[in-house]
Amino acid sequence: MATCIIIDDEQHCIDLITEHVAEIKTLNLIFTTLNPKEALEYLLLNDADIIFLDVNMPQMSGIDFLDTYKGKGKVILCTAYPQYAIHGFDKEVADYLLKPVTYQRFMRGLQKAMTLLENDHYKPKDIQDFIFVKTELKGKFIKIGFEEIDFVQGEKNYVSFHSGAKKTMALLNMKDIMARLPQPPFIRVHNSFIINFKKVKEVNGNTIRMWDNHAEIPVGVTFKEKLIEAMHILDRNYHLDTDKKGDHN
Repeated sequence: MATCIIIDDEQHCIDLITEHVAEIKTLNLIFTTLNPKEALEYLLLNDADIIFLDVNMPQMSGIDFLDTYKGKGKVILCTAYPQYAIHGFDKEVADYLLKPVTYQRFMRGLQKAMTLLENDHYKPKDIQDFIFVKTELKGKFIKIGFEEIDFVQGEKNYVSFHSGAKKTMALLNMKDIMARLPQPPFIRVHNSFIINFKKVKEVNGNTIRMWDNHAEIPVGVTFKEKLIEAMHILDRNYHLDTDKKGDHN
C-alpha cells in the first residue's frame, strides 16, 4: 500500500483531496498540514510515497518546498494557478492538478505517480560495471571494467580480454564469461569471439573491424543473424550472406 500526505494552506482543499484518497483502497493518508514547513519537519523522520502539494502558500511556496525537499516521494502539485505548471514540471513533479480537483483528474495524476513509484522499485540498483577474473598466475585476480573491453577471445582453457594493445589472460571459458557480461553491448559473434558493440568501427561481410586496436574479428555462420539484429539494419532488401570465404564457426 502506498502512503501519501497533503500540504495545503486551505482546509477545504485538504478535505477534498482527503475524500478522493478515501476512495482508493491501496492509498493510505498518513499526514495533512496547512503549513509546508511542518511537512518538511515530518518528512525528516517519515517517508511518504506521494505528496499532494499546493503551490501558493504564505509560509513557503510549493516551488520553494520542492527546492528544499530531498526525499523520494512523488509530488503532485495542486493549485488554482495554471501559470505555475511549467515551474512544477521543471522540478520533475509527477503531475499538475488544477483546483478544484475532480476525482477523475485526481485518478489520472495518481496513476502517473504510482507508475513512477513502480519504475523506481524495479530500477536496477548499483549496477556492477566490472568483473574480477582469475589470471594464469596462482592467487592473482584482476579487475576489468566493461568499458575497457574491446573484445574477448577464447583460447582453449583460457579467454583473453583485449583493450587496445593490452591483453589479459583469464581462467574462464566463453560460456562463463558470456554469462557475466551485460548484453547489450556485448554480443557473441563467433565460437571464439565476443565483441563490445560500442567499440565496433565497421562490419564488412563476415569481418568486424574494431575502433581502438583495428582488430579484425570473424563472424560465424550461426551468430550472424544476431549480429544483423544488433546492427538494426534498415535496408529491407538486405539478405544474410553466409557463403563468403573466411566464414567459420
